[in-house]
Amino acid sequence: MDSSEKKDVIKQIVTRRKELKEEKCSSAHSLDYYIQQFNLNIREGPYYICVVCNRLLYRKTVFEFKKAKYNSSLCLFTSVASFNGNMYICNTCHLTVKKKNKTPCQAVYNNLAVDDVPPELASLEKLEQILISQRIVFQKIVVMPKGQQRNFKGAICNVPVSCEETCHVLPRPPDSSGIIMLKLKRKLQFRGHVYFQAVRPEVVLHALQWLQRNNELYENVAINLENIDRE
Repeated sequence: MDSSEKKDVIKQIVTRRKELKEEKCSSAHSLDYYIQQFNLNIREGPYYICVVCNRLLYRKTVFEFKKAKYNSSLCLFTSVASFNGNMYICNTCHLTVKKKNKTPCQAVYNNLAVDDVPPELASLEKLEQILISQRIVFQKIVVMPKGQQRNFKGAICNVPVSCEETCHVLPRPPDSSGIIMLKLKRKLQFRGHVYFQAVRPEVVLHALQWLQRNNELYENVAINLENIDRE
């Protein structure tokens, strides 16, 4: 085979590869196809519960749970069954337990569930939350142009707060009906303010008292009620 024939063969191979690539691209599924496949995958909804992390997941991301396949010495598995009575384990927990023989970070066994917010704290407004916080963080949050996600911009100012001083400067005159108007400034010397809102001293005090009983960081906080008129 001379050089010209080799060139022709190479040219034919390159041409054939281009044709195959074009055929593959032309036969590729359209956007509607992928949307249809996605809807098929999620048609049942996130109704499958993982026996390790107890998360609600889709059928595609879970396996049927068979305890004999896993290390029996690990006390990670709960007895929670899904809607159909079967037990499942998610892919993440399966790989962590089966392949790495470790406890998954989201396992119920870690006892990291978030407790319900008590009513003493759930009823607080934004400025009332700041009043009983031990630190106030001033930061600028902007919306990103793509994806509309939030992002921090500029420096973050962390201001320590004394709850005792907060209670000292909370008068409650009778004509205010238990509500006072309060402005929050980064510094008292500044003319502008960050928040200007109505505050309920009684709610703030109840929240502080609850935190004293249930939060070790507030055990040494002294609450002075002498400046509040009970009438």
